[in-house]
Amino acid sequence: MTIDFNSDLGEGYGVDKELMPYLDSCSIACGGHYGNALTIETALQLALNEQLKVGAHPSYPDTLNFGRQSMKMPLKEFQAAIEKQLDLFFNTLEKQSIQCHHIKAHGALYSDLYHSPELAGAYLETLSNYPCTLLYAMPHKAFTVAAEAQYFKLYSEGFLDRRYNEQGYLISRQSNNAQIENTTEIVAQLHDLVLEKHIPYQNSQGKIAYLATQIDTVCLHSDHPKAIERAQAIRKAISKI
Repeated sequence: MTIDFNSDLGEGYGVDKELMPYLDSCSIACGGHYGNALTIETALQLALNEQLKVGAHPSYPDTLNFGRQSMKMPLKEFQAAIEKQLDLFFNTLEKQSIQCHHIKAHGALYSDLYHSPELAGAYLETLSNYPCTLLYAMPHKAFTVAAEAQYFKLYSEGFLDRRYNEQGYLISRQSNNAQIENTTEIVAQLHDLVLEKHIPYQNSQGKIAYLATQIDTVCLHSDHPKAIERAQAIRKAISKI
């Protein structure tokens, strides 16, 4: 079985070089929540050295909150913000003769795309102007149908260090139980998502239940103090699948 292991990088945590040897792909911040031409170029060069697939990681234009809060914006203004980020990313990419593998939204935008058809439509319309047709996204039907109608391909993404609710969405980071802290539990979630093909969640009775899913790529966030240790454990587990 082939499973892609990705992380969001170029976000200023200083772990990119150590983390990359364990990954298959990475999504690089391109100025919305973090980053500039120099940070993108640095991350791209590191990824090139490790032969990783690289993607753009656009977000709401909100460095103050690291793109983790929803923003109400006129759609044209939103599209201009995404375009600015992708222009920066693709211009830097072209200078290094690297091909874009995918595009993945960041933070609050990633979640909001599944709840607002208008926002999703504006986002996809903007992305259609760029030479990259693969998106990393959660496997939710409405967004999947909209993306495929615009001739995008999707990698269904599962998160190893985040918990889900009964609808298959990520629990808000504002909640105490949103993140999985134990490395053993993270590896267990890998097996749930990839081998068992289901998403675990806690139901209204407090018991663990499951939603069927099909995952193409799994993500580990790089903003945890034990990110390297976690990545090592995940890579070891993937090698046994």
